[in-house]
Amino acid sequence: MKHLFVILAAVMSLLFPQTAMSDPLPDNIVGAQFPGGTEQLIKFLSENIKYPIECEKQGVQGRVILRIVIDKDGSVTDVEVAKSVHPLLDAEAVRVASSMPRWQPATKDGQPVRIRYTLPITFSLNTPATEKGSKGVGQASRDRDATYPGGLEAIKKYLDKNFVRPLECSNIEGNMEVAFIVDEEGKVSMVEVTKSLHPKLDKALTQVFMNMPKWQPAMRDGKPRQMRFTMPLHYFQHKGVVDGEEVYDEKGQLVTMPQFPGGGNKLKEFLADNIHYPVECEESGIMGKVVVEFVVEKDGKVTKVKPYKSSDPAFNEEACRVVKKMPRWTPGKVGDEPITVNYKLPITFRLR
Repeated sequence: MKHLFVILAAVMSLLFPQTAMSDPLPDNIVGAQFPGGTEQLIKFLSENIKYPIECEKQGVQGRVILRIVIDKDGSVTDVEVAKSVHPLLDAEAVRVASSMPRWQPATKDGQPVRIRYTLPITFSLNTPATEKGSKGVGQASRDRDATYPGGLEAIKKYLDKNFVRPLECSNIEGNMEVAFIVDEEGKVSMVEVTKSLHPKLDKALTQVFMNMPKWQPAMRDGKPRQMRFTMPLHYFQHKGVVDGEEVYDEKGQLVTMPQFPGGGNKLKEFLADNIHYPVECEESGIMGKVVVEFVVEKDGKVTKVKPYKSSDPAFNEEACRVVKKMPRWTPGKVGDEPITVNYKLPITFRLR
């Protein structure tokens, strides 16, 4: 189903941090300190913050000002943007500030206390192309971050087309975050949902990222290198037909899911008339269920049929054979516009 995710940021490099500043302190309070002092704070930010590719391409620069709290145990909490520049720059600044090690906490009369700090972080593309041979923004470089073909918009389109919403997550909405590695060959690996809404949603999201086409790998000193990404996403309520009830997408357009000719009862009849119990499974008394995954194209044609989950290879083969025989469906639509929809159909094999 389309438009299940909004990509909040693709966290992926040029940074000039400023000194953290606390609010005015009374004489009996000693301020918190980053391990090793301001110099180490600047080094930590410089080594960990990556310039978002989309902002680099568009030449977006500026100073993000964060407000953070250093707790009594030195942990960094309550990170928020006090002054925004761009959602991608804001998100990157927040991500890295949230990952900082414990500070030496502030003290009042010798006892640890919470304290609020202001942390300005300046994102600057300091690469003027004023001299012959120098490289400006967007020009080729021996060093580059990994990029998905087509950028963030292409990632969104990939998710729209390939992510299949678990039925249990129809009414879930909220922010998620997925971390992954783009290796030296551009393949996505080590996918982990670091901010979860539902276990089945995590599993589906992990699978779609694992199946993602190859990226252009990161390059360092002219050699491909693996690179870790953290991608915040907003998953919103399924906007479609749920249990026969019409609902609308985020733009107020009616969304209709694809339908087998004649509806659900005709689909059951078609399966009952066409599925043949595999002989070897029948003789062995084997029963089970296959979940077949396929795509209903804009013209209603069923394509890309494959088993998603099954208990026996023979069931896989038979279930996929029958699904491939299906007539054209009534395609899914957003408003009056036909859309391509990924579909999962459970088929149960049971001996009476």
